[in-house]
Amino acid sequence: METSGLLGKKGLYLLWAALFVYGGFLFNFGPYTTLKAAIDGKELPEERFGVMPAEFYEFLEKLGTSGLSTYTTFQVLDYLNGILLAAALFGTLYMFLDRLEASQTIRSILVFPVCMGILDVAENSGFIYLVQHYPAKLESIASFVGFITNAKLVFGMFGFLSLIVCAVVLIGKALFARSTEE
Repeated sequence: METSGLLGKKGLYLLWAALFVYGGFLFNFGPYTTLKAAIDGKELPEERFGVMPAEFYEFLEKLGTSGLSTYTTFQVLDYLNGILLAAALFGTLYMFLDRLEASQTIRSILVFPVCMGILDVAENSGFIYLVQHYPAKLESIASFVGFITNAKLVFGMFGFLSLIVCAVVLIGKALFARSTEE
């Protein structure tokens, strides 16, 4: 029995389209480009593993006063991006798992995009909090936000890896079914 998943194919396509359009504007025309320019094209703290509090505060110093407002704006706008990404990944995995008629145990991989989305929202909130209290250096909170970032990235990687594995299995099943029909 083949189903179209939680949202249906059209809903899933619309979700991915919304993610690409919104993300495209956010990362190409929004505050992201200004932030990247301010740090000579390096990665923002939320884009890499192991950012230490001292590195985060160096980043804020490079941004300057006007950059802090831009960074806060980016974090607020990034809430929707993180939610859209988590929802699109969840919906696609759900549909793939439905088509594979996966067991409940296998379906537990759906926790990856859910956790990624929750952690992304927590991370954005943490960065906003740290910027609001800057120039005070809240090292323990910055360290915790760094941990949240690491966890978000891990859950995201496992979510996308699960998506790829499911897609490969679906393609393999389709090819095997065709070869046995011939």
